[in-house]
Amino acid sequence: MASISFNQLFELARSLSVECIVGRLLYPIRCRLLSSRYCTEQPTRYEPLGSVITWDTEGRRVDVECTGGVVRLEALAPEVWRLRARRWDAPPFEDQPFSYALTPEVEWHDAALLAEDTDDEVIVHGGAVTCHIQRAPFRLSFYDAGGRPVTQDIHGLGFRGDGAYATRRLAEAEAVYGLGERAFDLNLRGRSLSLWNRDPETYEPGDDPIHLSIPMLVGLRDGLAYGLFFDNPGRARIDLGQTHHDTLHYEVETGELCLYLFAGPGMADVLARYTQLTGRMPLPPLWALGYHQSRWSYYPEAEVRAIAVEFRTRQIPCDVIHLDIHYMDGYRVFTWDRERFPDPPGLIADLRDQGFRVVTIIDPGVMVDPGYHVHDDGLE
Repeated sequence: MASISFNQLFELARSLSVECIVGRLLYPIRCRLLSSRYCTEQPTRYEPLGSVITWDTEGRRVDVECTGGVVRLEALAPEVWRLRARRWDAPPFEDQPFSYALTPEVEWHDAALLAEDTDDEVIVHGGAVTCHIQRAPFRLSFYDAGGRPVTQDIHGLGFRGDGAYATRRLAEAEAVYGLGERAFDLNLRGRSLSLWNRDPETYEPGDDPIHLSIPMLVGLRDGLAYGLFFDNPGRARIDLGQTHHDTLHYEVETGELCLYLFAGPGMADVLARYTQLTGRMPLPPLWALGYHQSRWSYYPEAEVRAIAVEFRTRQIPCDVIHLDIHYMDGYRVFTWDRERFPDPPGLIADLRDQGFRVVTIIDPGVMVDPGYHVHDDGLE
């Protein structure tokens, strides 16, 4: 029987995707280990804001003191409102809350608020939107200029453990979209989703969570759209009518409740205001709109060159070739494996001459490896 070299065994294992199979089998175990280390059990007791004690308005802001905490409402624009809630023993609200998500360049027009007091409610008029503050128990509902409900409280909002929660009413035929990358149909109504990321090597329809969470949703009912952006990067969960068909329930494990409301009326209006708040990407280069050849994974350099030749020989349009993690030196970001890719500048220049751009994957993690310059710089 002919002997088989190590390299032949390695290539055989690679062709059979043994590495991928083993990784997928071990992934659930890794998930449980990480969850046991980093996840904390939440207490079961909910602490609602209670009832309104007093309120005060100044310019485009309303502060409402309740028996269980304090709420600040701000009209950043006629169609954009910010809602924040804190416990009584938490630090006072700062004028501009810290955020990883907001663009610092955003400028809003002043939208002075007018408030009127009734026996059961405080009604705050902000131009395109009117907010009704129910006194006992505290509830917030928003209506457009025509009196149609934009979004309404159903069980209020409050605190739980180190985090907070908020509920909104879902109409019978209301659709809900957004929340980042999901393995579901576009309409997420009737599902409960995690706002926390993981990195599965493969996933099936219905798996959750996967790679990307964005705590921004768009609701649509009777032709009226609205948006809710929960500006908290902590681990959270959002129930879109799974537990109770008429209830949206958002709950975050840590940090304050900071919620932005975009009052449409159309989806394009919601997204325009949301991107004004969080920033807009520049117009991409023309080549970025072409066909990208990307898979896991092309290496060594000779294989990348062969792929490029085949595209041009077969006259298949292609503008970009992606390189996955195997171009790196031991999966260390910002490095090259000099055995697999001995001349990166030459490879990139040759591909450019053939009409290809090169995109190299960068993983959002740095290997713990003293002496590796990225690791050492990060610690410093």
